[in-house]
Amino acid sequence: MSVSPSFLTSFRYTISRSIIKAERERELVKKSASYSRIIPLETMSEKLNVCIVGSGNWGSAIAKIIGANVCKYNNKFVQRVPMYVYEEIINNQKLTSIINELHENIKYLPGHKLPENVVSISKEINLFYKINKTRFAEKILFIF
Repeated sequence: MSVSPSFLTSFRYTISRSIIKAERERELVKKSASYSRIIPLETMSEKLNVCIVGSGNWGSAIAKIIGANVCKYNNKFVQRVPMYVYEEIINNQKLTSIINELHENIKYLPGHKLPENVVSISKEINLFYKINKTRFAEKILFIF
């Protein structure tokens, strides 16, 4: 099967235009307001609040890491790290109660203790800025 020279020329032109477009977009991102708003922690005067939305295996693993880092950098962060938990009943107990008492998510990350500064909550959040698609997203949004 042979390919016509005009097709190859057109294909090369399309590829080169795509590369140029990608490079321009990358430059625009670098110059955008959101990119330039990244501020080093050393320059922050107020302590930052951290919240984790989600308590599945990924959210719980991240909570373990973030909770430890917040303790490590206690002069930069508020020590209490709320973790939003979709309320489930496990062994006739609320998952939030289990996490707060045992400091372990026995359903999604059993055998891994969470730091004491990670506190599970289910109804303290008034506003979500961004929510990723999860199987509980619809139910979470209708709580409020």
